[in-house]
Amino acid sequence: MVIVEYRIPMPMSASQYRIGQLYMIQSTSKDSSVEIIKNEPYSDGWLKYLVPKSLYVEEEAWNAYPYTKTVYKCPFLSKFSLHIESHYLDNDLGTTENIFGLSEEEKLNSRTELVDICDRKVRDYHKEEDPLHFTSPHNQVTPLREDWLKNVDPSPGMCAYKLCRVNFDYSLIRGRAENYIQAYGGVRGLLLGVRETILRAHRQAWCWQDEYRGLTIEDIRDLEETAQKSLAERKFD
Repeated sequence: MVIVEYRIPMPMSASQYRIGQLYMIQSTSKDSSVEIIKNEPYSDGWLKYLVPKSLYVEEEAWNAYPYTKTVYKCPFLSKFSLHIESHYLDNDLGTTENIFGLSEEEKLNSRTELVDICDRKVRDYHKEEDPLHFTSPHNQVTPLREDWLKNVDPSPGMCAYKLCRVNFDYSLIRGRAENYIQAYGGVRGLLLGVRETILRAHRQAWCWQDEYRGLTIEDIRDLEETAQKSLAERKFD
Protein backbone atom coordinates (compact mmCIF):
# COMPACT_ATOMS: atom_id res chain seq x y z
CA MET A 1 0.00 0.00 0.00
CA VAL A 2 1.15 3.54 -0.82
CA ILE A 3 -0.07 6.42 1.38
CA VAL A 4 0.13 10.09 0.41
CA GLU A 5 -1.48 13.04 2.19
CA TYR A 6 -2.23 16.07 0.06
CA ARG A 7 -2.90 19.45 1.67
CA ILE A 8 -4.70 22.02 -0.48
CA PRO A 9 -5.15 25.47 1.12
CA MET A 10 -7.96 27.60 -0.30
CA PRO A 11 -8.61 31.37 0.19
CA MET A 12 -12.28 30.81 1.06
CA SER A 13 -14.41 29.44 3.87
CA ALA A 14 -15.17 25.73 4.18
CA SER A 15 -18.88 26.40 3.57
CA GLN A 16 -18.16 28.25 0.30
CA TYR A 17 -15.71 25.54 -0.70
CA ARG A 18 -18.33 22.84 -0.12
CA ILE A 19 -20.73 24.44 -2.58
CA GLY A 20 -17.94 25.05 -5.11
CA GLN A 21 -16.60 21.52 -4.87
CA LEU A 22 -20.00 19.89 -5.32
CA TYR A 23 -20.85 22.24 -8.19
CA MET A 24 -17.57 21.44 -9.93
CA ILE A 25 -18.04 17.68 -9.49
CA GLN A 26 -21.57 17.55 -10.86
CA SER A 27 -20.53 19.77 -13.78
CA THR A 28 -17.58 17.62 -14.81
CA SER A 29 -19.45 14.36 -14.18
CA LYS A 30 -21.61 15.06 -17.25
CA ASP A 31 -18.66 13.92 -19.38
CA SER A 32 -17.53 11.24 -16.96
CA SER A 33 -17.12 7.48 -17.33
CA VAL A 34 -17.64 7.06 -13.56
CA GLU A 35 -20.83 5.41 -12.39
CA ILE A 36 -21.94 6.42 -8.90
CA ILE A 37 -22.76 3.16 -7.08
CA LYS A 38 -23.53 4.64 -3.68
CA ASN A 39 -23.87 8.36 -3.05
CA GLU A 40 -24.62 9.24 0.54
CA PRO A 41 -24.72 11.99 -0.76
CA TYR A 42 -21.11 12.91 -1.58
CA SER A 43 -19.45 12.30 -4.95
CA ASP A 44 -15.74 12.83 -5.58
CA GLY A 45 -15.52 12.23 -9.34
CA TRP A 46 -11.85 12.71 -10.05
CA LEU A 47 -10.78 9.25 -11.16
CA LYS A 48 -12.35 9.85 -14.56
CA TYR A 49 -9.24 11.86 -15.44
CA LEU A 50 -6.99 8.92 -14.58
CA VAL A 51 -8.30 6.12 -16.76
CA PRO A 52 -9.31 5.76 -20.41
CA LYS A 53 -12.98 6.33 -21.17
CA SER A 54 -13.23 2.70 -22.25
CA LEU A 55 -12.71 1.53 -18.67
CA TYR A 56 -15.54 1.15 -16.20
CA VAL A 57 -14.86 2.64 -12.75
CA GLU A 58 -17.00 2.01 -9.68
CA GLU A 59 -17.19 4.67 -7.00
CA GLU A 60 -18.59 4.50 -3.49
CA ALA A 61 -18.73 7.64 -1.39
CA TRP A 62 -19.80 8.56 2.12
CA ASN A 63 -20.37 12.05 3.46
CA ALA A 64 -20.13 13.31 7.01
CA TYR A 65 -18.91 16.76 6.00
CA PRO A 66 -16.39 18.10 6.92
CA TYR A 67 -15.18 14.48 6.65
CA THR A 68 -15.73 12.39 3.52
CA LYS A 69 -14.51 9.07 2.18
CA THR A 70 -14.46 7.77 -1.39
CA VAL A 71 -13.43 4.35 -2.71
CA TYR A 72 -12.68 3.67 -6.38
CA LYS A 73 -12.44 0.25 -7.97
CA CYS A 74 -12.05 -0.89 -11.56
CA PRO A 75 -13.26 -4.38 -12.54
CA PHE A 76 -10.72 -4.38 -15.37
CA LEU A 77 -7.96 -4.05 -12.74
CA SER A 78 -9.15 -6.39 -10.01
CA LYS A 79 -6.05 -5.84 -7.87
CA PHE A 80 -6.56 -2.08 -7.78
CA SER A 81 -8.37 0.19 -5.34
CA LEU A 82 -7.97 3.83 -4.39
CA HIS A 83 -9.26 5.12 -1.05
CA ILE A 84 -9.46 8.88 -0.46
CA GLU A 85 -10.32 10.28 2.95
CA SER A 86 -10.85 14.02 3.25
CA HIS A 87 -11.00 16.52 6.09
CA TYR A 88 -11.92 20.16 5.49
CA LEU A 89 -10.79 22.66 8.13
CA ASP A 90 -11.72 26.34 8.42
CA ASN A 91 -9.09 28.90 9.43
CA ASP A 92 -6.32 26.50 8.44
CA LEU A 93 -3.77 26.71 5.64
CA GLY A 94 -2.26 23.24 5.91
CA THR A 95 -0.50 23.27 9.27
CA THR A 96 -2.48 20.60 11.14
CA GLU A 97 -0.45 17.44 11.70
CA ASN A 98 -1.75 13.85 11.53
CA ILE A 99 -5.37 14.83 11.10
CA PHE A 100 -6.13 11.26 9.95
CA GLY A 101 -4.68 9.62 13.04
CA LEU A 102 -2.08 7.50 11.27
CA SER A 103 -0.12 4.98 13.29
CA GLU A 104 3.63 5.41 13.70
CA GLU A 105 4.22 2.71 11.08
CA GLU A 106 1.83 4.36 8.65
CA LYS A 107 3.50 7.75 9.16
CA LEU A 108 6.89 6.22 8.40
CA ASN A 109 5.52 4.79 5.15
CA SER A 110 3.65 7.91 4.01
CA ARG A 111 4.52 11.33 2.69
CA THR A 112 2.85 14.74 2.77
CA GLU A 113 2.62 17.18 -0.13
CA LEU A 114 1.31 20.73 -0.21
CA VAL A 115 -0.67 21.52 -3.37
CA ASP A 116 -0.77 25.21 -4.33
CA ILE A 117 -3.70 26.19 -6.57
CA CYS A 118 -1.43 28.78 -8.22
CA ASP A 119 0.86 26.05 -9.50
CA ARG A 120 0.80 26.32 -13.29
CA LYS A 121 2.27 22.88 -13.85
CA VAL A 122 -0.97 21.41 -15.15
CA ARG A 123 -1.11 19.30 -18.27
CA ASP A 124 -4.37 20.79 -19.53
CA TYR A 125 -3.86 24.50 -18.85
CA HIS A 126 -6.73 26.95 -19.26
CA LYS A 127 -6.20 30.63 -18.55
CA GLU A 128 -9.79 30.98 -17.31
CA GLU A 129 -8.99 28.36 -14.63
CA ASP A 130 -5.81 30.08 -13.48
CA PRO A 131 -6.09 31.82 -10.06
CA LEU A 132 -3.24 34.10 -11.15
CA HIS A 133 -5.63 35.59 -13.74
CA PHE A 134 -9.09 35.07 -12.24
CA THR A 135 -11.14 38.08 -11.16
CA SER A 136 -14.66 38.28 -9.80
CA PRO A 137 -16.31 41.70 -9.46
CA HIS A 138 -19.27 40.01 -7.77
CA ASN A 139 -17.12 38.63 -4.94
CA GLN A 140 -14.49 41.40 -5.08
CA VAL A 141 -11.81 38.86 -6.00
CA THR A 142 -8.59 39.92 -7.71
CA PRO A 143 -5.89 37.62 -9.17
CA LEU A 144 -3.89 35.76 -6.54
CA ARG A 145 -0.16 36.35 -6.29
CA GLU A 146 2.27 33.49 -6.71
CA ASP A 147 3.31 33.92 -3.08
CA TRP A 148 -0.26 34.21 -1.77
CA LEU A 149 0.25 31.46 0.80
CA LYS A 150 3.01 33.45 2.49
CA ASN A 151 0.90 36.57 2.88
CA VAL A 152 -2.70 35.42 3.31
CA ASP A 153 -4.58 35.55 6.59
CA PRO A 154 -5.87 32.05 7.49
CA SER A 155 -9.30 33.58 8.14
CA PRO A 156 -11.24 33.39 5.92
CA GLY A 157 -9.35 30.44 4.58
CA MET A 158 -9.49 26.68 4.74
CA CYS A 159 -7.55 23.57 3.86
CA ALA A 160 -8.64 20.34 2.21
CA TYR A 161 -6.66 17.45 3.65
CA LYS A 162 -6.80 14.38 1.41
CA LEU A 163 -5.29 11.04 2.39
CA CYS A 164 -4.84 8.70 -0.58
CA ARG A 165 -4.28 5.00 0.01
CA VAL A 166 -3.43 3.04 -3.13
CA ASN A 167 -3.71 -0.75 -3.24
CA PHE A 168 -2.22 -1.76 -6.55
CA ASP A 169 -0.92 -5.32 -6.56
CA TYR A 170 -0.29 -5.96 -10.23
CA SER A 171 2.50 -8.51 -9.77
CA LEU A 172 0.03 -11.28 -10.63
CA ILE A 173 -1.71 -9.45 -13.47
CA ARG A 174 -0.80 -10.42 -17.00
CA GLY A 175 -1.57 -9.40 -20.55
CA ARG A 176 -3.57 -6.32 -21.40
CA ALA A 177 -3.92 -5.09 -17.80
CA GLU A 178 -0.19 -5.36 -17.16
CA ASN A 179 0.60 -3.51 -20.38
CA TYR A 180 -1.79 -0.72 -19.44
CA ILE A 181 -0.35 -0.33 -15.95
CA GLN A 182 3.24 -0.26 -17.17
CA ALA A 183 2.36 2.27 -19.87
CA TYR A 184 0.73 4.50 -17.27
CA GLY A 185 3.71 4.31 -14.93
CA GLY A 186 2.43 2.05 -12.18
CA VAL A 187 1.58 3.45 -8.74
CA ARG A 188 3.88 6.44 -9.20
CA GLY A 189 2.10 7.38 -12.41
CA LEU A 190 -1.27 6.93 -10.73
CA LEU A 191 -0.31 9.25 -7.88
CA LEU A 192 0.95 11.85 -10.33
CA GLY A 193 -2.47 11.64 -11.95
CA VAL A 194 -4.19 11.99 -8.58
CA ARG A 195 -2.18 15.10 -7.77
CA GLU A 196 -2.90 16.54 -11.21
CA THR A 197 -6.65 16.08 -10.84
CA ILE A 198 -6.66 17.41 -7.28
CA LEU A 199 -4.83 20.53 -8.48
CA ARG A 200 -7.12 21.04 -11.43
CA ALA A 201 -10.29 20.45 -9.39
CA HIS A 202 -9.33 23.01 -6.77
CA ARG A 203 -8.31 25.57 -9.37
CA GLN A 204 -11.79 25.11 -10.87
CA ALA A 205 -13.48 25.37 -7.47
CA TRP A 206 -11.87 28.80 -7.07
CA CYS A 207 -12.22 30.11 -10.61
CA TRP A 208 -15.80 28.93 -11.16
CA GLN A 209 -17.16 30.76 -8.11
CA ASP A 210 -19.25 33.17 -10.21
CA GLU A 211 -21.11 30.15 -11.61
CA TYR A 212 -22.14 28.78 -8.21
CA ARG A 213 -22.50 32.13 -6.44
CA GLY A 214 -25.74 32.14 -4.43
CA LEU A 215 -26.46 28.42 -4.89
CA THR A 216 -27.64 26.39 -1.90
CA ILE A 217 -27.06 22.74 -1.05
CA GLU A 218 -30.60 22.06 -2.25
CA ASP A 219 -29.78 23.64 -5.62
CA ILE A 220 -26.66 21.48 -5.87
CA ARG A 221 -28.65 18.32 -5.11
CA ASP A 222 -31.07 19.15 -7.93
CA LEU A 223 -28.14 19.58 -10.32
CA GLU A 224 -26.61 16.28 -9.11
CA GLU A 225 -29.86 14.44 -9.70
CA THR A 226 -30.05 15.78 -13.24
CA ALA A 227 -26.44 14.79 -13.91
CA GLN A 228 -26.96 11.27 -12.54
CA LYS A 229 -30.06 10.78 -14.69
CA SER A 230 -28.10 11.89 -17.73
CA LEU A 231 -25.31 9.39 -16.95
CA ALA A 232 -27.83 6.58 -16.42
CA GLU A 233 -29.56 7.29 -19.73
CA ARG A 234 -26.23 7.35 -21.54
CA LYS A 235 -25.21 4.03 -19.98
CA PHE A 236 -28.27 2.27 -21.40
CA ASP A 237 -28.27 3.94 -24.81
